[in-house]
Amino acid sequence: MSSNPKVYLSNGQVLGSPPLWVRIKRIIENVYLFFGLYFVSLFSFDPYTAAQNSRFNITRSENNPRTRPHWGGSAGSGSGGGGGGGPGGGFGPRKIGRVDDIRGPECKTLRYGKMSTPRDDAEWAALISTMKDSLPETFSEYRTPLPSEVHSTIDHTQLALTATEQQIDQLCTEALEYQFATVCVRLKHVRRAVQMLKSSPEVTVACVVGFHEGMYETSEKEQEARDAVEQGASELDMVLKYPLLKEGKYRDVYMDILGVRKAAPSPIKLKVILETSQLTRDEIIAGSVIADFAEADFIKTSTGFNGPGANVDDVALMRATAGLVGNGCRVKASGGVRSAEDCIQMLKAGAERIGTSSGVKIIQELKGKAVDEQV
Repeated sequence: MSSNPKVYLSNGQVLGSPPLWVRIKRIIENVYLFFGLYFVSLFSFDPYTAAQNSRFNITRSENNPRTRPHWGGSAGSGSGGGGGGGPGGGFGPRKIGRVDDIRGPECKTLRYGKMSTPRDDAEWAALISTMKDSLPETFSEYRTPLPSEVHSTIDHTQLALTATEQQIDQLCTEALEYQFATVCVRLKHVRRAVQMLKSSPEVTVACVVGFHEGMYETSEKEQEARDAVEQGASELDMVLKYPLLKEGKYRDVYMDILGVRKAAPSPIKLKVILETSQLTRDEIIAGSVIADFAEADFIKTSTGFNGPGANVDDVALMRATAGLVGNGCRVKASGGVRSAEDCIQMLKAGAERIGTSSGVKIIQELKGKAVDEQV
């Protein structure tokens, strides 16, 4: 089975080969290694051993042209050229721990430029592989929110098929009292929720789309999105076709999300639910990249109806992936967030929105207490 083609990113474009300046730099590095190895051998009593142990030996992975990093590894301080290498000399790889640490000259457009969209599954696979290889091994804490900020991150949620009008009224009343970001409901309850919330423009209505399996036809999702917006929803939480994602049908997944995005363009906020409990780490990265390219405003962990919900590791991974793409996509953690401690941990991991039916309980637990007493 052939491997995916290597992708190079420069000036916002996906290239089939390295840019000219990269090739020139590699030639210079190879000449440097050759002469370094030559002189080490020339002036040694045991040339073979000296060559084997030399920092110039290209059979060592850190010096091999195919595996060594091409930025940030030069000797000297972190403020040096080529992306700011860490301490230590030679061409050895540096340790990375934050998204900002992994962007060097060869991938600066991931943050500052708009990359061209892959055209087929092979190009998607190559791009996703490049993203995966660029992610750090560990993630630093995103931020510690103040208790007074938490209410505005909560989507107060009622998605039970059996939900009554009285339950929707209570949901909206609580959202108004605590000034949550939204109430999140099914399409059949959107009009009522909008009417209940009309006195407070700060609290809006989110509607789920393609919920909860995600495998509805794209045309059905598009119509559901249009109906929700027509009835007053300002945010949509759609489920992507995660079974297709697992099969590597990346273009189909992308076109499904893009169809909903076009049916409900900005300023409607679009959140794409990955259903992380059903995905591997690599598939979570793939879903995050594709949703980001399809102009989603948020990538969301879970429906809450299919396996475990959000966890800190998945949220941090999604946050880092979105940061690497650089289009401003944010993360929503949902499913299993039932306490103040759960909520704070998700926000620290990088979530900026929390989907929960326990919003009132969370705020009551936080009320009058400092954040450091809750974690």
